[in-house]
Amino acid sequence: MSSSLYSGVSGLALGTGLYKNVSGLWGGASGLIDGFGGGDPFSGASLYLNFLAGAPLDSRITFTRGSNATLVDSTGKIVYAPANLLLQSQTIATAPWSGDTSGGSVPTATNNAGIAPDGTNTATRLQINRGAGTFSRWNQSVVSAAATYVYSIYMKTFSGGTSNVGLRLDTTGINCVVTETWQRFSITLAVSGGTTLCQILSFTSIPGTDVSADILVWGAQIEPVTYQTTPSTYVATVASAYYGPRFDYDPVTLAPKGLLIEEQRTNVVTYSEQLDNVAWTKAAVTVTANATTSPDGTVNADAIYQTAVTSLQAVNSAAFVATSGVTYTLSVYLKAGTSRFVQVTFPSTAMGATQYANIDLTVVTVTASAASTVSVASVGNGWVRVNYTVAATAPSNLSPFIIAINSGSDARGATITGNVANFFYAYGAQVEAGAFATSYIPTVASQVTRSADVATMTGTNFSSWYNQTAGTFIVAADSYTVSTTDFVLTASDGTANNRFGLYRSSSNIGGYVVTGGVTQMDLTRTPVSANTPYLAAVAATLNDGNTALNGSVAAGDTSITMGTLDRLSIGANNGAGFISGHIRQIAYYNTRLTNAQLQTLTAPSLVTTLSMSFTNQAYTVGV
Repeated sequence: MSSSLYSGVSGLALGTGLYKNVSGLWGGASGLIDGFGGGDPFSGASLYLNFLAGAPLDSRITFTRGSNATLVDSTGKIVYAPANLLLQSQTIATAPWSGDTSGGSVPTATNNAGIAPDGTNTATRLQINRGAGTFSRWNQSVVSAAATYVYSIYMKTFSGGTSNVGLRLDTTGINCVVTETWQRFSITLAVSGGTTLCQILSFTSIPGTDVSADILVWGAQIEPVTYQTTPSTYVATVASAYYGPRFDYDPVTLAPKGLLIEEQRTNVVTYSEQLDNVAWTKAAVTVTANATTSPDGTVNADAIYQTAVTSLQAVNSAAFVATSGVTYTLSVYLKAGTSRFVQVTFPSTAMGATQYANIDLTVVTVTASAASTVSVASVGNGWVRVNYTVAATAPSNLSPFIIAINSGSDARGATITGNVANFFYAYGAQVEAGAFATSYIPTVASQVTRSADVATMTGTNFSSWYNQTAGTFIVAADSYTVSTTDFVLTASDGTANNRFGLYRSSSNIGGYVVTGGVTQMDLTRTPVSANTPYLAAVAATLNDGNTALNGSVAAGDTSITMGTLDRLSIGANNGAGFISGHIRQIAYYNTRLTNAQLQTLTAPSLVTTLSMSFTNQAYTVGV
C-alpha cells in the first residue's frame, strides 16, 4: 500500500478551524471541505467532498430541487431546507417587484444604487412618499402553502439619519427604525396559504410611521420555517426561487448524516398535521389540536382521545384511489399518552385483505399482518415514526387508519376495553407510492409533491479533477431501503452509453464501467443494510478494475475500455435512480488504486469517527 495515502497530515492546519472538529480517519479536517485533497488518509485525492461537515455545499456542485423539502437539523427537529421564495432578491427595482399607493406617490426604485452588505454595488435605492394619502408601498406576491414564514430584508438610509419604514407580511407588519448602518429586519408569521404579500411601505398607522423615506434595500428573503423565529443565511435569487440542499442529522444522537438525496414523492394525505380537521373521520374518538410539542419543535401535535367502548376507535384520512400492483407506504409520528397501543392499517379490498401493523409505543415493538412490512424508529422525546408498507392487489379506494387498540397483539376489530378517555399523540401523517418512507412532506388542503434532489458537477468543475483514463471513487453513504436498485454515484457523458460509478441493487453494492453502450465491468459486493452507513469503492483503468465494500474486495476485471465522461451525478444516475438516502463523503483519485488500497480505504474501522473541539470543551465519539 502506498505510503502517500497517509501523508500530508499537515493539511489539518489549513482553513479556518485549526484542529477543530477533526472527524477522525474518514472525516478529515473542517478546513478541507471545499478544497482539493482530503484529510488523512485521503491526502492525494484530486477531489474530496465532506458532506458531514454541513453547509455550505461545495461551490463546484450544482444543486437543484423544484420544491420545498424537510430535513432533521442539528438540534434533532424537523425543519424546512434553506429556501428563498422571493425573486430578484438583490434587484428589487425589477419585476415581479412593483409599487402602488393610495393617495400618495408610487415608490421609485433604482437598482445598483449603493454598496450592499456584501461589499458589492448591488443595493437598491427605494424612495417612498405617501404624502397626504394612506400608503405608499413596494411589493412582491408569493404563492405560498399554509405554513409559518420568515420575511427578511437588509435596510439602511440612503444619505444618513433615521427613517421609520414598515415591513409587512400578509396583513401583519412591524415598524423598522432604519439607520445609516445596515441592519437585517425580519417578521415571522403563520399564513393560511395562497398569495402572500411581502411589502416595504409607509402607512398612516404602523408599520412605517414616517410619511416619506429614502433608503437602500438588499437581500430580500422569505422562507418557510417550523420552530425558528429568525431568518437563516441569506441566499440570492434572480428569476426563480431557491430551494437548497439538505444536510440531515440523526434526531436522537444529533450526529450528521450527510447530504440527503431523495427521489420525487407525493404525500396524498391532506391536513397531515391537523387530524382535528373534518378531512379526518373520527370513530369513537375526539381530537384535541395542538396538544403537545411535535418532532418539529412547535406545539402542533394532536391528542387522540378514546370516547367509547367499541370495536373501532380511530381517525382515518379521506380515501385515495390505489393502483393495482403499486406499493404504498403509510408513515406517521406517534407518542404514547395514557394509551400505548396503536394500530395503523389500510382496511381495503385493494390489499386483498385487511392489512395492519400494531405498535407498542412504550417499548417500541411491532407486529404486522403477513402481507405488510413495518418498521419503527425513535425520533426523540418519546416520539417514534412508524413506516408501514403494503402492496395494492386491486384498484380501489384506499384510506389510512390510525386506531387505538388494547395490546400489541390485537387484530383490527377487537373491542376496546377499559380505555375510554385515554389518549395518544399523532403528527405528520403521510402516504406515498413507494416501498419505503421518505422525509416528511407537510400538507394542508391538497396533496403535496416534493421534487427530487439533483446534485451534479459539470464543465471544468468536473474536468479539473477527473482523469479520463484511470480513476478511483470512494464513497460513504447509506440508503433508506435495500429493496430497490439505486445509484450511489455516476460519472457519465449524460447518456447511458458511457458511465463509471457505483450502484446498489438490493443489498449488493456494484461498481461498473459502461463504454460505447457495452458493459465493461460489473462487480458486486454484499451485504449492506437499510439506514446503515457503508464505505464503497470502484476503481478502473484499461483492462484493470475492481469494486470494494467495507474492506471486502471483488475478484477484479481484466477486460475494460474507459469512455470519455464530462459530468458527475451525486446520489443518482443522470437525474434518475436516486439513492434515497445520504451521501456522506466522496473521495476521488485520478489513478487506479491497488486492491490493497481499496480494501484499506473501505475498511469498517474508518466509519467510526472521533470529533474534538478544544474551543467548546466538547467531544463526540461514534458514527
